[in-house]
Amino acid sequence: MPALKRFLAFSCTHCPLIDRSAFKWMLGQIQDFKPDIVVHLGDGIEADSASRWPSEADWTLQDEFESFNKSLGLVKEVAGGAKLVFLE
Repeated sequence: MPALKRFLAFSCTHCPLIDRSAFKWMLGQIQDFKPDIVVHLGDGIEADSASRWPSEADWTLQDEFESFNKSLGLVKEVAGGAKLVFLE
């Protein structure tokens, strides 16, 4: 029988609008739970700057990707050797 795996999933970081206190809490949960697999279910960026609708954002799409990349780096750091899966 294969060993059971521990999963932790999260979504909707909406970078750069990420809720920093909630994200910090989630990083602690990853660190404490020690999952084998961490899954980001989507909505990683806000994508307001890529919308066809008028944007009130004062950031660019590149800013959104850079913010998301930084957030994913923090997840990777606390996840240890867990497999990381990121859905669009």
